[in-house]
Amino acid sequence: MREQLGETQIVFAKRFGLSRDDIANYERGRCDIPTRVLAELDRLGI
Repeated sequence: MREQLGETQIVFAKRFGLSRDDIANYERGRCDIPTRVLAELDRLGI
């Protein structure tokens, strides 16, 4: 199981077109969040 995303990260992930299910699957290790989204979250310091 991966680290859970915080609410701020979830809000931004949704802006990038990810659903709550996508986020839940990521946290369970079943899928990956696209690198471009992770890079943008990192760039924003989130």
